[in-house]
Amino acid sequence: MWASVQVKTAGALPLDAADLRGRLRIDTAAEDTLLQDFLAAAASRIEGPDGVGIALMAQTWTLTIDAWAGEITLPGWPVTGVSEIRYLDADGATQALDHAAAFRLVAGTDPVRLVRKPGAALPATLGGRSVIEIDYTLGRADASAVDPGLVTAMALLAGHYYENREATVPAQVKELPMGVEHILARFTRGVVA
Repeated sequence: MWASVQVKTAGALPLDAADLRGRLRIDTAAEDTLLQDFLAAAASRIEGPDGVGIALMAQTWTLTIDAWAGEITLPGWPVTGVSEIRYLDADGATQALDHAAAFRLVAGTDPVRLVRKPGAALPATLGGRSVIEIDYTLGRADASAVDPGLVTAMALLAGHYYENREATVPAQVKELPMGVEHILARFTRGVVA
């Protein structure tokens, strides 16, 4: 399932360098660029199909499937909507589907599903693999709506990267902070790449 999902447009970060500086008790803004890089690295460990299968802030993912189905699972959390469904018609030309007429989004489930509406006709597609692409939106529109545990995990990871800039530390090897794994375990969605 995760191999068929890609992040189409990444979201903003719920924390910025100034927020992280405050959490790490750093007095100067001299390393803000570095802190921002560490925040981006922490977000990539958490978000998307290569992370734990969630989106922190609003973004778009694309699911690629081989054929229409009566029910289509949209991997990830929190799914907020479907923006576009494209398919290759029988001649191999890309077409857009009126997804609102063909499917309804069942958002009260985890994972969220697209369910075919009764009597909705679906067009013929080109035979083969990856002939249908579904763009869907996930994440929170506002940083204040992101779960505080996820923000804390992101800050812990970025702080770890800041304090441990090499793969190992001489005389002492440190792993990711235990709290990060504990927090992320609550949010992991299925088997992720």
